Amino acid sequence: MMKNFSLLVALLLLLPASLAIGQDNPFGDVVDEPKKAPADATDAAPEEPEDAETEGEDITDPDDPVLATIREQNPNTARELIRAINTLLDYGAPTEARKYLAKLIALKPSAGELIELHEEFGSAMFMKMRRDKRLGEDGATFANAVMDAAHKWASDPKRIDPLIEELKSDDRDVIRAAIIDLQKAGEGAVQPLLDVLADKDRAAEHRNVRLALAGVGTAAADPLIATLETDDDALKAHVIRALGMIGAPHSTVFLLRDFASKKSDASVRDAAKIALSDLTGSTPSAREVENYLLKETERFLSGIPPRKPDHEDMIAMHVWNPARQRSEKVKMSARDASLYVAAHTSSDLYALYPDNYRYRRLYLIANLESDKLRNGLDQPLPSDPGSARERVRKVGVAALEDVLTHAMKEVRAAAAIGAAEVLGDLQSQEALRGEHGAPTPLVNALHHPDRRLRLAAADAIMRIDPSEGFPGSSRVPETLAFLAGASGLRRALVAHPNASEAQSLVGSLLELGFEAESALFGHEVFKKATNSPDWEVLLISDAISNGGSHETVQFLRRDPRTALIPVGLMVRSEDLQQAKLWARTMPLTEAFPRPYELDSIQFQIRRLLMGAKRSLVPVEERTQQAKLALHHLVQIGENRKKFSFYEFDCAAEVEPALYDAELAGNAARILGLIGSPEAQRALVDMASQNLLPLKQRQAAASAFATAVEKRGVLLNSEEVKLQYDRYNQSERLNVETQNLLGSILDTVESVTKPNTEAPE
Repeated sequence: MMKNFSLLVALLLLLPASLAIGQDNPFGDVVDEPKKAPADATDAAPEEPEDAETEGEDITDPDDPVLATIREQNPNTARELIRAINTLLDYGAPTEARKYLAKLIALKPSAGELIELHEEFGSAMFMKMRRDKRLGEDGATFANAVMDAAHKWASDPKRIDPLIEELKSDDRDVIRAAIIDLQKAGEGAVQPLLDVLADKDRAAEHRNVRLALAGVGTAAADPLIATLETDDDALKAHVIRALGMIGAPHSTVFLLRDFASKKSDASVRDAAKIALSDLTGSTPSAREVENYLLKETERFLSGIPPRKPDHEDMIAMHVWNPARQRSEKVKMSARDASLYVAAHTSSDLYALYPDNYRYRRLYLIANLESDKLRNGLDQPLPSDPGSARERVRKVGVAALEDVLTHAMKEVRAAAAIGAAEVLGDLQSQEALRGEHGAPTPLVNALHHPDRRLRLAAADAIMRIDPSEGFPGSSRVPETLAFLAGASGLRRALVAHPNASEAQSLVGSLLELGFEAESALFGHEVFKKATNSPDWEVLLISDAISNGGSHETVQFLRRDPRTALIPVGLMVRSEDLQQAKLWARTMPLTEAFPRPYELDSIQFQIRRLLMGAKRSLVPVEERTQQAKLALHHLVQIGENRKKFSFYEFDCAAEVEPALYDAELAGNAARILGLIGSPEAQRALVDMASQNLLPLKQRQAAASAFATAVEKRGVLLNSEEVKLQYDRYNQSERLNVETQNLLGSILDTVESVTKPNTEAPE
């Protein structure tokens, strides 16, 4: 046995990567600076190719002795066919193997027969069949059916419960046989065994149940680790002892808090000490615990996944459900899995050293980012008991401002969004009072490139309900107005100096589902791109003038409204290599040859959108963002005296929302409250669109009446004449439309104010 923790590295280096979370020396020096996070978790730990057979020689000669022998044997039963398939694959005759596979599938084995096949040949055989690409999809499908049937049988409560009952026996052979059978159930046996450990009335069975859990082996480790979050100290002590018996190295880091904390129950602390000794041969000092937890937190925050992800870059993790008091298996991306573990290790580190501001920051970033990503960037942080949102509220404004600042600096948008949401929960004016006239971190977030963060900051400020102006307050209505202008469309912008070429590309993008527009010059690109929140992609020719492609991209990247829109540079072939090198210096920018075919354009668009990853906000989410932004703009418009420090002139930005059924009501209300000539014109034009839903048009007409009541008729004489013409031409339209157009004229005729802008 090892005598100290410094020697643990020698053991861990011998373990397969898939078994250990901490393969390096767990108790080395403190890492002062975290490693730089890779661009993507898969960059840090690329998936190794499965050990599938490669395409090689395919023996098909009918006179080959091996093939002839198998044909003579004429395998007919499922067992015989499995053996034949395996032999032929090993021999290098996959075509012949597929013939016997087809015969095997045609037998349609029952669930019981599939279970018997698994019992006879074992998991390894069918895992090999599933991975062997030479058998095609049929091989994987059959192998999965066998393993699914075996797993369902092994984990059936009707089978497991009697086995657990046998653990009460005084006969050691009966107990041993029950443990062996429970081992076959694998993960499926863990929760039923934990239920026994949680039952204090069944204390006499607990020793054998722990032995059974140890017998399940590493398959039990992850659900047991998740169960460490229980508030039941007696159950936790049992779980820790079982983990020590299993000996899974990656459980070490999860035992340190219970071992080192003075707040731990004595039985839990003693169990953790024994388990750590079983796992490593010794127990760590306080300094070693601190170093290890810090190193592991920084490692997982950098994006290192806790284990090898599958072919979809997903990892199955066990998480604790406090409401159900049990662990649950959840599939998450490799990146989210690394954050989930970082949230745990950082929580333990902060719990042990609550006065260390650096550990507090790591704890806040890891937990906010993990909860935000797991719940969805388009959803608010969960606020149920035990959630990060509930726990983080306790740290106060200063700590949240600190984490918000660092999250923005370290490009951790999810953590920053979470911090902004919690600052809104606290409703403290302190979050808006900057020192020496400078904006606070929450206000600075209104200029961040991530639109989700900008909206979260604006929403937080509106929930704080400021009583007076503050540094940077003008950014609030600017942010809300920009995001409120969603049109419910996927939009793409094409910049090309040749109008015919531009229109050709626009047509191709229309076929791909985009509402596309063109621009001829660089300054026109920037103006259009910053006037709408709906652009999903920008295609820019290197031949544009009045700004040029490089200068235009640089301007786009400096503006928070366009900083994260994917940009495709369409480049002449002779300049392509140099353009590609330059594009690498610009975020979310790619250079490629001018696409001429629809398939080529589709391919390039797909690449650009995939590169955007989570920063891309889909149409549905943009609509939800616009709803919230419009809600807050209505608040500002209806309380002008209270919010006099906010500018309220966003008619141009809000107008597109009039034509979205989900947004039209509040958009019309805002334009009515603004009441400017532009707002009144937008309302009557929309109300006169006879093909639009009547309810939307009625909302616009009602808002126009509000605008006129506030500021008088600000339409010019030509616009008023147009409304009379529209009414006169409506004689063949439905009565509802005639009445609506008539109500607009009634509003115009009901006032005698002069046609000049009036003060409010």
